[in-house]
Amino acid sequence: MVQMRSPSFGFNVLQAYGLESHGKLTWEVGGETGLAEPRLANVLFLGAPLPADDMLYVIGELNGEVNMFALAAESGKLVWQQNLV
Repeated sequence: MVQMRSPSFGFNVLQAYGLESHGKLTWEVGGETGLAEPRLANVLFLGAPLPADDMLYVIGELNGEVNMFALAAESGKLVWQQNLV
């Protein structure tokens, strides 16, 4: 399960919780530092990620640009990103 947590700073955090670990936090990305993935620092995720195979696809705003981010579902590591607008 992936959850979004949002402060009012213009960025937010994606958090993943493991079903096998009985709901323990597995990873989190975003926020001011990027947490588990520094390249995702200061991203404002614009919705919940879409899971497909072993990936999570999420749209987010970074530096005034809207991007599609592909994350490894297991770790939250950024696999690729594509500028959309």
